[in-house]
Amino acid sequence: MSITGVPLSCFIYGICAEASFRGMIQSGPELLSHLRGEEPGSAILIATVFIFNMLAFANTAVFIPLLNLNENDCASLNTAGLVTWHAFFIIFDGFVMFKSYVCVRRNLYFKIICIIALLYRIGWTIADLMFTGGTWDSENQACVYAANFQTGLHYTIADIICDALSTVAAVYMMIQNREGLKGITSVFKEVMSENG
Repeated sequence: MSITGVPLSCFIYGICAEASFRGMIQSGPELLSHLRGEEPGSAILIATVFIFNMLAFANTAVFIPLLNLNENDCASLNTAGLVTWHAFFIIFDGFVMFKSYVCVRRNLYFKIICIIALLYRIGWTIADLMFTGGTWDSENQACVYAANFQTGLHYTIADIICDALSTVAAVYMMIQNREGLKGITSVFKEVMSENG
């Protein structure tokens, strides 16, 4: 990585770390309230948001040491980075698929397709963890990241499938809305209330 690439990467990862840390701080008390029974509703979605932010923070925390590895920590830190990175995306895909499943009014066929898509993602994650990682190059005194093309291709396809299914669910919800285009305002308000 170039001399300008390291500070820029650290700056971007710093912004990511701050956003995920803030997400944990904001969702943590709400999660505790749900677990204590002080707030109505399920704690599963709040727990998912908290875990998502925790994994994002862990992934950014692992990134900085990856810039300056030695022979002792090359393989282990690369594995830690891979685990947090994949877990981050699996949690995100699961969250989006669940929200999409609710949008299609808990359709059984959609649920089965979502489960298959998530299992496909998890399967290729396991394969990627087995075939990808860091190895020490003693000749160049550097940690070399060896990515596996096949596993990378398939977990990327799995992420695209999850995104496409979520898009289909959103379009389905809009078509089923009897108010037509007036429903866009209510959907926008709902999204803003959930994420604002």
